[in-house]
Parts: sequence; C-alpha cells; structure tokens
Amino acid sequence: MAKRPSPRVLASLFDAASHHGPAVPKELLLAWSASTREEDVAHALLAEYKTLGTCILGDASGLSKLSQTLPLVEVLSLLHRPKTMIASLGEKYGGVPVSSWTADNSGMWFDAAVHPKEVYTYAQNLLASFEHFPFQMSFAFHAGEFYRVGNALVGPMFHALEEVAENQVPAGCLWATEATIPFLGTQGSPMDSSTLSMRQLPVAGTPEMTFAEAHAPYPHAFSSAFFSMLDVYARSKDVEKDALRSSMEADVRREGHILFFAYALPKQQSLAGVLNAQELDTYLVSSVRMAKRSVGARLIKVGGGIGIVMAATLEGALAEAETLGVVFAEAEVAVAMGIDRGEFFLFEQEDGDVDVAGSPVNIASKLSEDCGKPGIVYVSEAAGSVMARTTRPIHVSGITIVAQEHALARV
Repeated sequence: MAKRPSPRVLASLFDAASHHGPAVPKELLLAWSASTREEDVAHALLAEYKTLGTCILGDASGLSKLSQTLPLVEVLSLLHRPKTMIASLGEKYGGVPVSSWTADNSGMWFDAAVHPKEVYTYAQNLLASFEHFPFQMSFAFHAGEFYRVGNALVGPMFHALEEVAENQVPAGCLWATEATIPFLGTQGSPMDSSTLSMRQLPVAGTPEMTFAEAHAPYPHAFSSAFFSMLDVYARSKDVEKDALRSSMEADVRREGHILFFAYALPKQQSLAGVLNAQELDTYLVSSVRMAKRSVGARLIKVGGGIGIVMAATLEGALAEAETLGVVFAEAEVAVAMGIDRGEFFLFEQEDGDVDVAGSPVNIASKLSEDCGKPGIVYVSEAAGSVMARTTRPIHVSGITIVAQEHALARV
C-alpha cells in the first residue's frame, strides 16, 4: 500500500505543486488528511459539490495508425473537427465541456434541466455526423449523481465511466449505464463490462451540425495562438495548408526523447477512495517536481497517474527514469515507463503550463500505460540501444512497436 503524507507534509507541498494542483480544493484535502478518513467523512466534505445531471465521455479509435503516416498538424486538425462539433452541438443542447480533453478524449456535462433522452439524441446525431471521418468516435454516458468541482467532475461514477469510455466501448458505438436506460425509451443490449452495468444503444441519428457551423471552443493544452491557427488550418483549402503548416510548426517543433511514466493511484470506487487518490497524487506531483533533473531534461507535466519528461539524449531520459523510479519506490507506488524519440510539438501556455503532442508521446504512452511493467523501462528502437535483456515486438492499438526492456538499477 502507498505511503500517505502527514497533514503537515501535505500542507507544505501545495506551493510546490503550484497551479498543477489537485481537482479538489486545498482546504478540503487538508481536512481529509487530518480526519479519520472514513466514508461518511468523505461524504460530508464533498456534500456541497454533489449535483445531478448527465455526463457523456468520448474517445477516438484509429489515431495511432494515422499518426504514423500524416503530419502532426494534420492529425491535430482531424481531431479538432470532432472536438469542436462535440462542444458546439453540446452547447446547443444545453451542455458545457468538462474535465480534460487531452489527446482524443472529450467530455460534456448536462445539468438536470436537460433530459437524458436529449443527450441520447445529441450523441446519435454526433455519431451520424462523424460517419465519414478517417477515424471512429465512441461514447458512454450516465444520468445521475456526480460531484462537480469547478470544471472537473470527480467521484466513483465519473472515474468508472471514464474507464468504460476510454477502454471498453467499441469504435463507433454508444453505451449507457443500466441506471440511465429507464430515461431513454429503449432497452439496448447488455454489454460485458467489469466496471459498470452497461448497455449498447441503437444509433439512428441524423447529422445536425457540420464543422463549418461549429465554432465553440473546448478545453485544450495548446497556446491560444496555436489553437487559433489550428482552427484556421482545419477550415482551409488543401492548397493553402502547406504554407499554414510550416508557419504553425516553426515555433513549436522540437526533436528529442520523450519519457512517459504511468503510476498507480488508489482505486476510486468510493468517495474515500477518490480523496485518498487526490491526496496521494498531490504528494507525488510535488515530489516529482522537486526531484533533481538530469542535464537537458525538462519535466513537461505530472498528475492524475501520468507524467511526461522530454530529454535531449537517451542517457538523459534513462537518468530521469532512474530518479523517478526512486521517487515512486520511496512512496511505495508502482510506476511503468516508456521512451521514444522523434519530432513532437511543445506548447508553452499563457498560464505557465506546458504540454507536448506527437508520435513519440503516443508511442511512449503505449509502452508505459498499455503494456508497461513496474521497475522496467521500455525503450523503442527509435529511441536508441540500451544494454537490454529482452527485445520484442509489442502489438498495441493496431500498430507494432519493437522495444527493449531496461531494468531500473535502483528499484
């Protein structure tokens, strides 16, 4: 079991976490840390954030293959289209974007004034609009009780729905929880899910909005300037795109190694579990940020169970992996890592945050999140050669990655 920071230690770490803080307020986490940590305490602390409504989460399939053959700006442009339509049509139905729309994920929230059947219609019409896209979208939704903190949703139901949407709904399909079915006027088909009782719904929607009509912004990790240019690019004619792409790439293109690490947080199957996970994540985020960086390495982000470091060399990336291995070992938290090399985009945001996008990020995430092992760093062939015991092909998300297993020395 992971070590828990004391209330005093936790309080001292919020400044180090800076604006990369937890989803729940500092005062709430400190109260939780000083409490008996029982479920009724968690309910009391989160009571003011309880709300009723419908949350729908989306995911895309097929982007890994596309990212191997298309320029990154083009891939981001292809994703920009459905995300803009999800936000714009959702706004028309009375919804607002929630949580993080990183990579190919999306999320909309509809309060209790919007009937779940309307959300079902919205989702069907979205899927009908995406029929000719070069990749497929899928959605999962639930109508009921959630906990909304600012722009974020938290709580056992949200985290379970997130797991279903990202990892279980087949491409092009629409699932709803069993509890939502009575509102929808259809029974659907029961699906095999170890996370929630889910049903797959019939999809017979009609395209309701084109990309040309969609203009609502959505949560993103780009700079505002890049986001504006991306929207222009997505709406431009093919003959105009080469010049635009060169201009967009000029300030953000980088080349180097990406170290992606995925770490285990407590299961969030209860409100106590949610607060335990938030508390531990605050501690880990601060510990990672305060760790000494190797020469040429830069921590891009950490939080919510994942983190990214960019490094100039493979040696630098491996040195970072060793440092991180010690940090997580001391906290008694399992961590898996992957390294890839290539061109990627670096986004410097106005609030001081940074983020990256590109094939090396995608590959390194697959090596850590999808098939990683605690104490092992998977190093792709593109990243370089290490003194590896094992080299093997890894098949994930429709692509094959040849990677070497590198055991951490100090874990």
